[in-house]
Amino acid sequence: MTKKIVELASRKGNQIAFANNVNENVSNHNPLKIECDNQTKIYIYCPANYASGGPELLHQLAFHLQTLGINANIWYHSFKKKGSPIHPKFKKYLSDNYVTSINDIKDDPKTIIIFPEVTTNMVDILPSSKKIVWWLSVDNHIELFFYRKNKGDFYNPEVLHFYQSEYAKRYLLNIGISPDRIHRLSDYINDRFLHSITDTNNYVRQNLVFYNPKRGISLTKKIIRITQKKRRDIQFTPIQNMDMDQMINAFHQGKVYLDFGNHPGKDRLPRETAVFGLCILVRKVGAARTFEDMPIPEEYKFADCFDQPSLNKISDKIIELIDEFEHHQAKFKDYRNFILSEKDTFINDIKNIFVRR
Repeated sequence: MTKKIVELASRKGNQIAFANNVNENVSNHNPLKIECDNQTKIYIYCPANYASGGPELLHQLAFHLQTLGINANIWYHSFKKKGSPIHPKFKKYLSDNYVTSINDIKDDPKTIIIFPEVTTNMVDILPSSKKIVWWLSVDNHIELFFYRKNKGDFYNPEVLHFYQSEYAKRYLLNIGISPDRIHRLSDYINDRFLHSITDTNNYVRQNLVFYNPKRGISLTKKIIRITQKKRRDIQFTPIQNMDMDQMINAFHQGKVYLDFGNHPGKDRLPRETAVFGLCILVRKVGAARTFEDMPIPEEYKFADCFDQPSLNKISDKIIELIDEFEHHQAKFKDYRNFILSEKDTFINDIKNIFVRR
């Protein structure tokens, strides 16, 4: 298995080049079921007092499992023993359903531990407990996989796998994980965004383009420089140092969102901007490559990004979106509806996997 991962990741001399060579013709399979009773305890492994999309999703899972009457807890790691391990943003998802030490967990067949994909090195602990790896990304796992001596036996036939994206599902099948050991467990954006949406056609828009300064920034800067030489009236704004209210207010005013990162999973920012009516342009890699994860027209996805003609093409597209905004915005209606349905999909995924007895 390790050899298979290395071969996939080493194609074209790039440790994550496999991401764009996965088999796109994978078959469906019967969903796995996990029976839960009063003795079942679920622990979700999560960094303490740390806020980002991944940890929020882990807390959302705990919350919805508890809502279904299942004993679900967060297992916080890297806790410094001062204050609370719960980040203030996530206190709405749980109260005291958490542990901070492996000593608080009984190693028992009724114990279920869910590890995010960046912690697959932990799956060998507590050998009597059931282990699940939740693949919130692919690329982030691969990058860590090469640097860790203890890689974890996550291909053990006793380990189950959830995937957040179609991209991750294809990766799992490509490295030889059996279809009967994997199941979709998707995600959804924060309710605060969903509850703040009004008629996107009524917003007063400016020639404003947002971008993610943490993903693909060198490429994004080249695109910005080329575009600003053509059009000085277009403003480019990084999404950084903003709280949720500031993001919502800003997205009401913009027209375009750029994301030329590697899309290691089904990222949140493209969806958070799209629901407020922005048009999005992305690099066609990772999860952005699969229609199931990002169902937008192909004209907004760019496979070629690095040569000068391609950069000019992207720049011209930005200008076209700014000048013909209403025309292009209408083409994202299906994507917006897809995003708005994700919470129901997520809850249904949970109900389909975890069967209360």
